[in-house]
Amino acid sequence: MAPVGSAIAPEARSSLEAYHRALVTGRAAARRKNFSEAGAAFDSALKLIPHDPRALAERARVRLLEGKLSAAERDLKMARSRPVGKQLASELWMSWGELKRRQKDADAARHAFARSHALLPTRESSKKLEGGALCPARATVSERQARIFGGWVGLAKHLYGDRLPMPDKPSEPSVQKIVVGSSEDAEGPWLAIQRDPPRATYHAVARRSDGKLALYEALATDADGPCGGSIRHAEVVEAPVPHVIVDRCDTSQVPLCARVDGRISACTFDAGQELRQVHCGERACSRHVAFLDPDSARVSVEIDAAAESTTDAGRFIPFVQFVVDGSKVALSASGCTQRIALSPDGAGL
Repeated sequence: MAPVGSAIAPEARSSLEAYHRALVTGRAAARRKNFSEAGAAFDSALKLIPHDPRALAERARVRLLEGKLSAAERDLKMARSRPVGKQLASELWMSWGELKRRQKDADAARHAFARSHALLPTRESSKKLEGGALCPARATVSERQARIFGGWVGLAKHLYGDRLPMPDKPSEPSVQKIVVGSSEDAEGPWLAIQRDPPRATYHAVARRSDGKLALYEALATDADGPCGGSIRHAEVVEAPVPHVIVDRCDTSQVPLCARVDGRISACTFDAGQELRQVHCGERACSRHVAFLDPDSARVSVEIDAAAESTTDAGRFIPFVQFVVDGSKVALSASGCTQRIALSPDGAGL
């Protein structure tokens, strides 16, 4: 990657200036409530930098104001799937909350507003949360299902096919060590990290009471990039109920170059003249917890919560703690009182 400040091709400089102009034009049109002009401007920005989360966020807000909820939802889902910094993440949660409010999902709306407020408190987020809980976390009944395997050999073949080197006569312990890094713990649960650079996929494996293995696929994914990967920590916990904890922090990979008097002065590009990251912005962090019920081949409950990372290396502070209380999991923090059953009949696992 060329260093910041290196010369860039005139056509690339022109495209970046056009991208900035499109954003400015779209914002001005939105303030005048000329939504068709605003939408067209953000369309132009996205043609110049496809899937840009900033332009997607701006267009989603316009579509919300127009009442085009399905289109706004598509833009927001795409923007939220991209690495973004704290400020843009807060804005995206605010727009997601407004979308859910308009879709008459009050619980999801309040959660989204609280997540926005936790990341970056604003007058708008405070107003949205007046008279209600400021809980930046949500526990939900999961729809994830596990795949069941008789042993490690079959599980490994499913995950890796022919890409995993196998002994001529593979034994269960040897394959277990290949998949999860250890064969000493016979009970589990285990974390299986499938690496296919630059991508990594995190799976969990738990043993059922009948001795078979339950594979929970793609509980989290990560990809290495200019700012490094997003996942800071992942672990499986056995007691009191098996669960997986994934802590992640996405950094903003802002597709903007240095500007002087409104003009592009420096940027970084790859050989194809596609825009590359200039700097890594503030982190937007979260903690995801999935409670496993291997005998029923399902994830029982998932928790998604805002968090903060105080250092690059990793002191990770979730804004909301959780505790397992008998047959239920409870969110524990100021403003968080949610309790949810760990099994459909409320009897626990």
